[in-house]
Amino acid sequence: MTTDKTTTIRGYAKRLRLPRLTANVQELLLKAQKESPSYDDFLGHILEMEIKSREEKQKFSRLKAARLPFMHDLDLYDHGMSNGLSITQLNQLREPHWIDESYNLMLAGPCGVGYAK
Repeated sequence: MTTDKTTTIRGYAKRLRLPRLTANVQELLLKAQKESPSYDDFLGHILEMEIKSREEKQKFSRLKAARLPFMHDLDLYDHGMSNGLSITQLNQLREPHWIDESYNLMLAGPCGVGYAK
């Protein structure tokens, strides 16, 4: 494919806000020339790539907005606090049954022990 056409495709992808296609148009076209996929497979691959990229970006944005500390470890939980959570119950949290049941889970401590940025 000529450079003019590649530049045009890149411009269209940018206007349509398709960042993965914008960044990888030349590689995708070369791969398509080598592998000769059907038109539907080629287009499907590009759209799937864009969707995965957007989902990953949204996931990263949500994690960043949550401002969670990077290290979560139940081994660091302070059992000395009298909060009604036994060691057995805490160990049960290691088994993700609560996720399958769609339960929310929150571990809290006294004021001043939370994560601050």
